[in-house]
Amino acid sequence: MVLCGMEKMEDVPSKFQLPLKSEGSLERCNWLHKVIREFLREFVFDTQESDKVIQEVNRLDRQQREGYTCRVCGRRYQGDAWHVRHEIKEHGLRVQDTPEKDTRNSLAGYFKCPNVNCGLVFRTNATLKRHQQREHGVIEIVSQAVNSKEKENESKEDYKFNYHKAKIRFGLLLADINDAIREGDGKRMLNLYKKALLLYKCYGHTKYSYSTLLFLTKV
Repeated sequence: MVLCGMEKMEDVPSKFQLPLKSEGSLERCNWLHKVIREFLREFVFDTQESDKVIQEVNRLDRQQREGYTCRVCGRRYQGDAWHVRHEIKEHGLRVQDTPEKDTRNSLAGYFKCPNVNCGLVFRTNATLKRHQQREHGVIEIVSQAVNSKEKENESKEDYKFNYHKAKIRFGLLLADINDAIREGDGKRMLNLYKKALLLYKCYGHTKYSYSTLLFLTKV
């Protein structure tokens, strides 16, 4: 209704005109496809969010191939955790000495210690919690702060909208998979498997993501 510019079901769409009955089936079909594209672009697929994810994936892929370079001595490390530990231990380059938009954060796939005098990053959240408990003794306080922040964010979410948005997204993905199977389009299936791999990993389906990754490496 928002897309059509309507407040209630009895209203007439104000943002566009319905095709006339005298128009041919091809014109009406093109009109419908145009409306569907606008709907998907505005309410289902967030292009800004997708562009941001693509940029981050490209950045992470480049850093994994080239390594993480120390900003002082230029030494390269395969993992961000080792690179950060080196900068802190060898050069004293802690959080307060770096720009506000520091690359050493969870966007690189690591969990960063929130202590401003520490700044170390870890591969898993469990390792970070053990570090906080052993070195700072603030794990309970941090957990409470995180839980209160999560509850605050939950209260602002529109769960019904998010549900239907996700349902349409995954439904289109499944329809695309079924269509590729019917047409025997192997290249298209590989691209869809890559998308599925990201979804499996994002939502914690480790076995599915592992089996999909294993399949892609064998192809």
